[in-house]
Amino acid sequence: MPIRKITGIVGFYLLSLSLSAQGAWWVFFHDKGDTSQINLHSFFTKASLQRRAKQQISFDIFDYPVSQAYLQQVIPYVDSIGYTSRWLNAVKVYASHEQIQAVSSLPFVDYVEYIDETCVARLSTYNSTQRKNPLVKALSEFQLERLGLTGLKQMGLTGNGIRICIIDAGFIGAPKSSGFIHIFSSNRIEKTWDFIKKDENVYRGSTHGTMVLSCLAGMNDSLQTGLATGATFLLARTESEFSENKREEDR
Repeated sequence: MPIRKITGIVGFYLLSLSLSAQGAWWVFFHDKGDTSQINLHSFFTKASLQRRAKQQISFDIFDYPVSQAYLQQVIPYVDSIGYTSRWLNAVKVYASHEQIQAVSSLPFVDYVEYIDETCVARLSTYNSTQRKNPLVKALSEFQLERLGLTGLKQMGLTGNGIRICIIDAGFIGAPKSSGFIHIFSSNRIEKTWDFIKKDENVYRGSTHGTMVLSCLAGMNDSLQTGLATGATFLLARTESEFSENKREEDR
């Protein structure tokens, strides 16, 4: 068989594979559909509703969920669906080019957008011995001052009654750190979840989340070093320490 003919066959085969290959896509909708039967209060916690009432935050279209009717009509056209975003009014789907073309022609679909899930390596330059460096300690104190710790302390603001969610690559060592005894002993780690391993153990993977927690909740004996030592915390591990990947959005 002539080389030119073989090349043409291979090219056609590769093109076919490319067109049928599954990819990740955002599917954006024109509107939220029929919202007349939706009870928005059921989508928010009691604390969230109280906060909105206190701050006089009214509900708007962004608070409504993505239309279930729209999702049910998209499902037959795709391989699978991921999560939805009420703010974007969109759903993430996995589909081939041929499938997504069919989805984009649905009357309630505004447009579709390809998601590049290429993994990008991330190198950490953090060294645990840096903690003992006096310069690092001085920079840490300077950072807290710039963030307004002194002013918050003068006003008596410690984050009491506030719930803070930290989303990071891991919280290694947090339960054993003397700087966090006050939050663990008072059960102010309200909930933890590792979205990678699908369990409640977030104390692995990285120390970066631990360092972020220290900026918010840290105590050095009786000395306040965090900005919100009286707050309650939710800890979520959503990413790998060694890479940046748009799959984190799924978590």
